[in-house]
Amino acid sequence: MAMPLEERIGVLPPDGTSRGKLHRPDGTALDVETTVGPLSWDGAPATQVTVRDVTAATDAEAATRRAAETLAEAEATLREAQQARQEAELSRQPAEDAPPETVEAASPGAPVEASAVDSPALAVAHAESVEPIYRTLLNTTHDGVAVVAHMRIVSCNPAFARMHGHATEQVAGLPLDVFVHPDDWPWLAGRIARWRAGEAAAPVHYRANRPDGRRRMVEIVAAPLSADVKSSALLVLTRDVTERIHMEQSLKEAEAA
Repeated sequence: MAMPLEERIGVLPPDGTSRGKLHRPDGTALDVETTVGPLSWDGAPATQVTVRDVTAATDAEAATRRAAETLAEAEATLREAQQARQEAELSRQPAEDAPPETVEAASPGAPVEASAVDSPALAVAHAESVEPIYRTLLNTTHDGVAVVAHMRIVSCNPAFARMHGHATEQVAGLPLDVFVHPDDWPWLAGRIARWRAGEAAAPVHYRANRPDGRRRMVEIVAAPLSADVKSSALLVLTRDVTERIHMEQSLKEAEAA
């Protein structure tokens, strides 16, 4: 038997708001947010109950979490591929640089280190196997990923171009400030400088400057691609948070009403 409305209201938290499932007669269920507040009705105390369908918001939050997990996997795969290539180069270098007499001076029948032969080939094979996976993740994630050097886009994935209203092939070489609302660029440039210096500053939001004029809010965070402070290359991650911000504003307005 379903719990009476009075009992359900009685178990709400002190702030008067909770989320849960609303089961409908057709067998489907919605994610809803219930807000309770006191009011006066015909001179008598009463309770106002507001139920809001937040299914889309819940789905969006779940999609955002999945995108963040996918992006984390992509970053780990990229680091693994880069490390594998570096190890391959380092392992191959001594053999390439060694003079012929050094090789010939080895005793006949002396055992050869397995790593001297196998490691470069295995490392290269591993790098070649994970890079297609990384490209697939970049091409399918909803989060934007771009490499920026000297404040210009070197490369980006489709999501970055799409959230800024461009085709992917149009983005490379463009200044980063082209994608940012002119009023937001001065302070964002300062934050980017902090990221480039290696500071782990929190993500911030800016207004996208799209050719079609549509207003989108974008969350951005970046990190240097090299430990060398003289390097200007950054890995930039972006996420369209327009709907999330709208939902948060609507919730605040509902709570203030």
